Amino acid sequence: MVSSGALNTNGRTISVTGNFSTQSTGVLTMALAADSLRVTGNVTFAGGSSAPSAGVITAGGNFTQATSSTAFAPTGTHHTVLNGSGTQNISFANPTTSFFRRLEVQAISHTVVLQTNAQVTDSLTMFPGGAAATMNGAGTSQRLTIGGLLSMGSGTASPTLTPPVVELSVTPAITGGSFSPDTTVFNASMATLPTGGGIAYKSIRINTTGAMTFFGSPSITKDLVITSGSFSVPANSTFVALGKLRISGTGVLTMTGVNGTMTVGDSAIFGGGSETGQLTAGTLKVAGNFVQTGNVSSFAPSTAHTTQFTGTGTQTISFANPTTSFFDSLVVNKGVGIPLPLLQLQSDVLVNRGMVMQNSDSLASQSAQKITIGGVLRIINSTTHPQFRPLVASLAQAPNIDSIFSVVFSPDTTVYTGTMMLPTGSTVAYKSVRVNATDTVSSPGNVTYNGDLIVSSGAYLLFSGQDSVAGFLRTEGTGGLKLGCSDCTAIIAVRDSAVFAGGSSLLTNFSTLRMRGNFVQRGAATALRAEPGATQEFAGTAAQTIGFANPDSTSAGSQFGNLKITNASSGSVTLATKVFALGQLTTADTTSNRTLFGSGNDLSVRGLSGGGCLACTGGPYKLTLNNVPLVVDTSAIIGSFRDVTWTNMSASATFFWLRRAGGPAGTMTFPNLTFPSTPPNPGLYVRADQIGTGSPFVTVILTGTSPAAASNGGRTSSSGGASISWSP
Repeated sequence: MVSSGALNTNGRTISVTGNFSTQSTGVLTMALAADSLRVTGNVTFAGGSSAPSAGVITAGGNFTQATSSTAFAPTGTHHTVLNGSGTQNISFANPTTSFFRRLEVQAISHTVVLQTNAQVTDSLTMFPGGAAATMNGAGTSQRLTIGGLLSMGSGTASPTLTPPVVELSVTPAITGGSFSPDTTVFNASMATLPTGGGIAYKSIRINTTGAMTFFGSPSITKDLVITSGSFSVPANSTFVALGKLRISGTGVLTMTGVNGTMTVGDSAIFGGGSETGQLTAGTLKVAGNFVQTGNVSSFAPSTAHTTQFTGTGTQTISFANPTTSFFDSLVVNKGVGIPLPLLQLQSDVLVNRGMVMQNSDSLASQSAQKITIGGVLRIINSTTHPQFRPLVASLAQAPNIDSIFSVVFSPDTTVYTGTMMLPTGSTVAYKSVRVNATDTVSSPGNVTYNGDLIVSSGAYLLFSGQDSVAGFLRTEGTGGLKLGCSDCTAIIAVRDSAVFAGGSSLLTNFSTLRMRGNFVQRGAATALRAEPGATQEFAGTAAQTIGFANPDSTSAGSQFGNLKITNASSGSVTLATKVFALGQLTTADTTSNRTLFGSGNDLSVRGLSGGGCLACTGGPYKLTLNNVPLVVDTSAIIGSFRDVTWTNMSASATFFWLRRAGGPAGTMTFPNLTFPSTPPNPGLYVRADQIGTGSPFVTVILTGTSPAAASNGGRTSSSGGASISWSP
């Protein structure tokens, strides 16, 4: 025992058959290569600061450092030899400031147990020989840090190194024995992951200053953690981590070689440095969850990189930065003959290139998450029933669906951003669709939307057939709708409202927009342009409203073609603004009463067809214009307009105004028109104007009119060769 002062071996060998210790202020001095302290029993440094710089301490028992934080801090060429025949315990109270310089474990059948963390600032050598030495930890947290070379050889009996954690700063020389710590940490710069020999990695932590790669196809049973530096998967090679892949700090994973594969048996967590330019080839296979966090580009593959989800349990995807971190290509292929669970989006997800689903079950959102796919989504026929049903899917190209199963594509909202023909068929069940393209998204016709159809940019084009929208139809932004063609019959049936608030939309002749909700035009002045032969039908079973922000009969504003009223409800249809129709005002049939409310707003049309039917079976049926001044601009002879009642009209309004420019001479007969009994003043019941010099004469004949001519107060007017005959 050295309790004060210094014991200096001074080039000699000191043998102790019992125990050796320093206590209080005592220290050991060893400065010469020939210095040797041989202790059969335990060695304890609990005194002052001992810093031997040369020589050797040989211990047959336990090795302990206590009390002073630098009670044992050797330097230079000093080394410690453990040669006990039983169990030898190593314990450091201060393992960062007290340590071994060089440590040797002799080939004796004994076990060295780390009771605490321990540090070897230079080399650790475990010798092979006639008996096997083992070094392990007393628990699950002991860490052995080796600053120099770890050497383990092979022999008749080979050593075993299995503490919970081993930290290496130099490529080890392991040619035999068993090296299998729970976690191996690589510090400093190390170009190649050591493999072969007796190495059996469990967890690996990369904490280097440079790039590390590997040869062959190593496999580890637990986690791969990269906290600094980079870990590179070379071409045509595979690295398997049966646990997690976790990247943090400034660490990055590099995959730039073709056919390089990183296989992860559990979750992949990217929270390290920027991966921009680091992941350009190969495949990352993930059997657990996927998480991106930390640096905004901590997962940013490109060029030809693929991420594949392979797990047999539910897997989740979460991006903290879903616009700057993303997938390049995404594959969901979980294998054949296994139970197929959910792949759940817990954040928005961006896939820059394509996505493939095969041998999988469902991709879905946890709540409001969106997946954006820049390439083609392929759903491939397989032994399973893959279903693509996120809350929102944004697709730049039409999906390619090859499946024998029905309804495999059913997002709550599908956003199309590229020019395409919409896919349809039994495998597709659209809910809401949004067109957000720079060009045209075309419907093949007969498409059903169980939600809304929204056009935000580009154009939605339906040439022929009938599309059905269970929700509302809306244009917004710069989006527009084109319905029909010069000789095509196209119908869009909208169960709710139609709102035109985007760029210009065009409804061509022979097309029909059928609505059960309200109609609104706002946004661009030409948000709805209609050719005369296009029909806008109001077919609701409850009150409907029509409102134009820019009503106009010219190309400078918005208008209807034919206005068809088939709503027979008590609320019927209300004009909230003036309305222009370049075609006819028509009713669908004569089997019910119909009312058009106007609040004094004019309805200007180019023709009339239908009306009511007082003599029909089950009748009389009437068309009632409730405070709707009706203006007809036409050059034709109107042949069918009857059984119409005006009510609640303003005394200053012209109830029925015919403005005729050109056209043949002739007679127009309107039976059974009913007006309020009190003549308007200064307004008119009926006005007929033949416009233009030399225009032919036209006679307007009113039959069965109420009130009778004798009671109409003379509230009619005609000009330009037009005349009005009122009877009785």
